[in-house]
Amino acid sequence: MATRSKLTKNKEELNSSSSKNIKTLDAEKKVFFFDKQLLSASENLKFEYFYHPGKGKPALYVVDEKSRKLFEILEFSEPHRSWLIDDQVCSNGKLYLTAPVDPTFLALFYLKKFCSKRAMALDDIVDDDDPSVHKFLTNYTIIELLEVVADVKIAAETKYFKYNSNRTIAWLAVKVKNLVQRLKKESIYCGVSSLSQNYKKSEVTQTVEEVDYLRNACDIVGSCVDLSVHEELKQYLGIKEIENKAANNKRKSVNSENGLAKKIKLEEGCPENNIEESPKPAAPVKEKKITAKEKALAKGAKGSKSISSFFKK
Repeated sequence: MATRSKLTKNKEELNSSSSKNIKTLDAEKKVFFFDKQLLSASENLKFEYFYHPGKGKPALYVVDEKSRKLFEILEFSEPHRSWLIDDQVCSNGKLYLTAPVDPTFLALFYLKKFCSKRAMALDDIVDDDDPSVHKFLTNYTIIELLEVVADVKIAAETKYFKYNSNRTIAWLAVKVKNLVQRLKKESIYCGVSSLSQNYKKSEVTQTVEEVDYLRNACDIVGSCVDLSVHEELKQYLGIKEIENKAANNKRKSVNSENGLAKKIKLEEGCPENNIEESPKPAAPVKEKKITAKEKALAKGAKGSKSISSFFKK
């Protein structure tokens, strides 16, 4: 039978042998899943930070300087996770994915910020607090796409752009409708409890209304623009009115239930309902008739002592 000291020694030997086989990678190393388009252009890739209007802060992007394609780096992080790569352990268990992004989404934010009141050339848009603004607009913005969402004026062979809210919302609405068709084509569930339906095979399939697809597609597109533009898009698509009606109906049902409860409580506890009414005349009490047997027992009990008297001192 092995003693405790021997078991401890064997355990230490096992840990030392396993540590020799497994090497720990540096925590700075990361696991990336790149898009196929980026693999063929690895020599032209560059990491840049640009302002993300949906997140309200700078985000990391991969740009192809030759084709001017833009890819956002998405980070998925869960606590207590690591990567096992062959015989090595990477303590950084985060997962990074690349997602293609239309650069017009980012340019819209700069147009609204700098070109809402007057038309400006892209070369003239400079932000002292953020040098990446001028770099993005001059190097990675596609002029042909920018002309769809802005008013364009040409003077001395130079194009000047001014932010146009109506054109922007109409362009975003087309994006939403195209995304709705894609969600239907990919059979992505967009109804109630969509998370459980998409990741778990459900026996009961719920019906999905058109407004559910429209709302989800609007939220996805709206995550790429700032909040004010997202609200304008919802208003344009009629989603805001639907949400308001649903909220009003819910509020009415809650109020009706509360009103019924108050009414019941009022009927039960209202002081007006507790006022004492004038007492009704009491009915005369009829005397109980004593039978002959009861009379005989009462007569025989006269002069006799009670049973408690036998226990007195």
